[in-house]
Amino acid sequence: MGQVRILTRLEELEAIASDWRLLSSHKRTRSWEFQRCWLEHFPCRDSLRILVSESNGRVDGILPLVEERRLWTGRTLVNVGSGKACLDDLGLIADPSNLVDIAKGFVDFLLRTPDLHWDYLLLEGIRTEDPGMRAFAEEFTRNHANAVERRSDHSCWAIDLHPDQDGNHSWSKRLRSLMRKAREEHKRGELEFHIASNVHDALTDLDVMESIHQARWQGRGIHGCFSSEPFANFTKGLLKETFEAGATFMAILRWKGKPAAGAICFRDTETLYVYLASMSPDFPKEKPGWKLNGYLADYALRQGCKRLDLMRGDEEYKQRMGAIPYEQEKWMIASPRFWGRLHRTLYRTAREIKHFMSMPAATLPTPEAAIN
Repeated sequence: MGQVRILTRLEELEAIASDWRLLSSHKRTRSWEFQRCWLEHFPCRDSLRILVSESNGRVDGILPLVEERRLWTGRTLVNVGSGKACLDDLGLIADPSNLVDIAKGFVDFLLRTPDLHWDYLLLEGIRTEDPGMRAFAEEFTRNHANAVERRSDHSCWAIDLHPDQDGNHSWSKRLRSLMRKAREEHKRGELEFHIASNVHDALTDLDVMESIHQARWQGRGIHGCFSSEPFANFTKGLLKETFEAGATFMAILRWKGKPAAGAICFRDTETLYVYLASMSPDFPKEKPGWKLNGYLADYALRQGCKRLDLMRGDEEYKQRMGAIPYEQEKWMIASPRFWGRLHRTLYRTAREIKHFMSMPAATLPTPEAAIN
């Protein structure tokens, strides 16, 4: 089992960048570029708690965490990439051949080290089939009974891609008709699907998509995610840092020359991920969101991908497109130390009070029922 240490400054991370890239090669959202960009643009410079496991002089595991101060859960460790950015499939970054031992090493460190004071772990975007995180939870439970409170989170949805005789994705009958119509509109010059070929054009398309996204949500009286300056800077930073490597790109769909839908996408060797997509409220009858996803599926096939991952969110359209859900969870883990146990009691009490206050009056127990 390796030795674990804590990194607390961004400058310290540069020394392990090459190891991080190697260990996260099969996990796009846990990659050095994505997580480094999150750390750069979200306010966490003074709260880094990056756990690093080393064996025989080399880094073999990383657990990227930052500390937040919260009212009910106290000194709370959250995973890098959570919160407003809502990256999926987060957690342990490690050599797949040694996941269990590395997970145990991190748990042992969190439970016993005097160098890290924490009251709660709040981990989001955990896929239930992840072997490393499963070992992490099991080891915590073995050492600290009932420590891990696991809740269902938004699922990730993915479509297995299968080419038809024309090399496009083989959709269901209903969607096949819609995509046939889209291709006819494209031939007439009414519909245009555009992938930026350079980072300058990609950043321009990002501005276009931002305006689409904000207009849609503002029409519903809701602040869109781009109203958060850190999030807007995070997406721009991702494009600047990862576009040339082919990891991130922008897609824009135009209807009669006007922006109708857009998406920020990630890509690896087998999967195209639709990280964030939006459609203009001006063209509801044209179904630009559906057509955009259809074109992205065809584009993914041409790039050699086998899956279109629509990522987090249980929106109805994903099931109707034939996507399969992959369950994610959110974990709450209280420290066994005194302050951790105290905050666990406070948090659970506050949650019960909130639940009680939200109950309809007709369901509340009467004083007589309480006495009896």
